[in-house]
Amino acid sequence: MANHEHGPSEPIRLPPRHKFSFQQTLLLFCALASAGLLFLAVPNLIGGTGIVAWIKALLLALAGMVVAYGVNRLAVERGAPLAVIGYAIAAAASVISIVIVGAGLFMATYSGLVIKSVSQLRLEEHGDALSEYVAASGQAASQSARVVPAIAAVVADLTAKRDCEVRSSCISGSGNGGRGPVARVLEERLGRAEAVAGQVTAGAAARMEIAGRLEALLGRYQAIVRASDISLEDKWPQLRGVDGQIRQAVSELGEAIPGSLIAAFAGELAGGIDIPGRADASRQFAAVLRGHSGTLRSVVGSIPGGGGPPPTFPSQVGVSDTLTYIGHFAPIAAIAGVVELVFPLVLWIYTYLMLRWAAYRIAPPEQRRRHEDDEAVARLFAQASGRAETDVPEMTKRRPARGEPRRNGHYDAEH
Repeated sequence: MANHEHGPSEPIRLPPRHKFSFQQTLLLFCALASAGLLFLAVPNLIGGTGIVAWIKALLLALAGMVVAYGVNRLAVERGAPLAVIGYAIAAAASVISIVIVGAGLFMATYSGLVIKSVSQLRLEEHGDALSEYVAASGQAASQSARVVPAIAAVVADLTAKRDCEVRSSCISGSGNGGRGPVARVLEERLGRAEAVAGQVTAGAAARMEIAGRLEALLGRYQAIVRASDISLEDKWPQLRGVDGQIRQAVSELGEAIPGSLIAAFAGELAGGIDIPGRADASRQFAAVLRGHSGTLRSVVGSIPGGGGPPPTFPSQVGVSDTLTYIGHFAPIAAIAGVVELVFPLVLWIYTYLMLRWAAYRIAPPEQRRRHEDDEAVARLFAQASGRAETDVPEMTKRRPARGEPRRNGHYDAEH
């Protein structure tokens, strides 16, 4: 039998598989969670429907996951050890890269998750602003309705004076009635007053019709905003059309009762009257007309202005617009911020501190050399006590630097 110089052969073993560390596992799951949130958010940002939109969302989510995992792992596994041994630029690069990548992913994730809700809120807020604007304009229009009884009083007074003059010449004071110069002037002023009163009355009736139309338009706006079967893409053009109709109706409401016409008629009444050959009647009648003019001007002057400029219809919501509502969506912003930004930073900080502590335990820093003055004091102390200089206790000892742990694991109480 052949002699075997060597013993039985060793079984061939495969090398042990590389296992993920605790830090790598955390970073991987954080990147997966970030990719999932980004996958849900991207379709709302890029728009569109169908397989193409989902492919875009998937590619962007995968790209975000790879970048986040790669940058965060490099920062933790490469940047933190280099920062511990004194490379300040490694610490700065690690923190800055984590912040930049995390902030970018946070902006995309948060805005994509809430952009539709923000659009809905903007449309609802505009509806509330429109309601307030219409209410203010309607209140101003209702105040203008006080002109109706004022002009009616002018017509009634001129009618009574015209009839009295025709019957018994009570204004001119001469004759026994009839259609003389004074009566004709009264009829002229009465005709003008009746024409103005007719327009005011028609405007008051139109104001009621416009107010009802505005109420219906506001109801239609709110119905479109709250409709769950209408997409946001379809709501914007429909609501813009309703907004334009409301603006037009408010403009018509302000012009329903012609305030400028009333003011012009009041100016005519204040101009007095000249009846040829009837100076006393002219003065008496002018005083009556000036009284009516003062009443009309007082009523017109007490009418408040309109509801101010109408609210501007909101534009399409962008990423920056979602940040103004971050308080409204604080839970979503907090989750996205923790996953994308806070957790990688916290992991890097803890890794840095652990490595710093391990380095201190292995090679604590050397004590500082004593100052030359302390050396001189030590020699004098040795000469006076008769001991060797080496037997003199150390006069100055190194105190731990600010924030540096002691060798026994405790921090300096004074720091």
